[in-house]
Amino acid sequence: MSKTITPKKQHQLMYEMEKNFFWFTSLRENEKYFISKYFKNRNKESVDILDAGCGTGYFVFDLKKDGFNAKGFDY
Repeated sequence: MSKTITPKKQHQLMYEMEKNFFWFTSLRENEKYFISKYFKNRNKESVDILDAGCGTGYFVFDLKKDGFNAKGFDY
């Protein structure tokens, strides 16, 4: 018998993977390093960041938590 996963449950599993898996955490830290370096002389709230193809949106959430004005979308 096959086990069915609802889209909501699948999204939650993907979100947790983006949040905790080493590949995503290291990628996120590298991206945040370069964003902070590039915009080091600007107020974070004045930096608009668009994450095209944001997946579950965890990186957007992380940027907002750090004070950036971030938005994301994904098909």
